[in-house]
Amino acid sequence: MRLPTARAELRATSSPSSLSDAALRLLARQHAFGGFGVFADAAHADGWAAPACTRHHVVDWNYVGAARPVPNKWLLEPREDGGGGGGGGGGGGAVDQWKEWSFARDERGQSFYMEQWDRLEGGGPAPVLALRAEASARRDALLLVVGDHFALVRGRPADVVAAVRGLGAPPGSIRSCADAVDAALERGERKLAEALVVSLEAAHGSRSAGWIVADSLQPWLEGRTLAELLGGAPTVTPADGVPISARWADDAVFDVVETSAEGAEELRALLS
Repeated sequence: MRLPTARAELRATSSPSSLSDAALRLLARQHAFGGFGVFADAAHADGWAAPACTRHHVVDWNYVGAARPVPNKWLLEPREDGGGGGGGGGGGGAVDQWKEWSFARDERGQSFYMEQWDRLEGGGPAPVLALRAEASARRDALLLVVGDHFALVRGRPADVVAAVRGLGAPPGSIRSCADAVDAALERGERKLAEALVVSLEAAHGSRSAGWIVADSLQPWLEGRTLAELLGGAPTVTPADGVPISARWADDAVFDVVETSAEGAEELRALLS
């Protein structure tokens, strides 16, 4: 989730309907995505070996009506001494600081970008939980827990995506959420512009604070609990003692993809 540092007007509102067109355009220029990574060994242009991650997005703020054409591939360079001062509270070989280098390179063999990542205080390495919306869900979603932190991302419903296609914009002109919001506002489709910045939700917070959202693409969701966002308290469904799904409401049912919880009772305790 990528948020602008200056968004006072956005934080001061309780809904998108009270935002100016300019503020809606700013809101559209945030970003969030979620998916899964596939790792393999690779080599950097300088010759050092590094794990390469191919990241497949299942939810992406910017791809409205079309999937990302290619996955994002990057190289991981962990800090040699582990880095980060043990913010994960773990040890056990956990990497607390690392750099992400784009696998694609320019004509000089240099990565197009580099990002440094630092583990947040309380950021694991355990417990771990990865949930994905069940296959029959109206929209895709991911809910992740690492240590004390949780993150949620939920994709746009199909009707919002279809409405963007109905704008009649020239082929290839809508390449991001910002493009879609701009096109909607230019055509007087204010409600669609609002739907675009509301219907894909992304939020982050901590379990120890009561599952309260600390950061969100939608500032008016900050301060609310995960249960409020998902429509109720969670229930865990086991099969032979193994947790297979978690349900908050009829439209918030998740399959368990990965978890460090050993059994349904431990997962219930994790989510409580």
